[in-house]
Amino acid sequence: MKQTLVYTPSPLMLAAAGIMITVIVATLLLLRFLPVQTSRSRIRKCPSCGSTRIDLYMGGYLGKIYSCPDCDYRGPVVLEFEIPQEATRSKSKSKSKSSASAE
Repeated sequence: MKQTLVYTPSPLMLAAAGIMITVIVATLLLLRFLPVQTSRSRIRKCPSCGSTRIDLYMGGYLGKIYSCPDCDYRGPVVLEFEIPQEATRSKSKSKSKSSASAE
């Protein structure tokens, strides 16, 4: 006679699977209701000298390392400022007005 093996999950495994499904569903629901990020202008500044000429030196799974050519800073910390969209729009309008008046 052949014996067939039947796998019966333990109650602990069933509970863990239920929790994982609950977390996934909750995450998907939260992502659905979060506001969509529009394109925003961001400025990065060196924490040492304040220069805006900050470059990405290295980046990977563990994080990013930035470098500043002005003061030779290398590190993971940079100051990041977000420019409101109204400010970027007003700058572009003033540039277009000044270029139109120069012609």
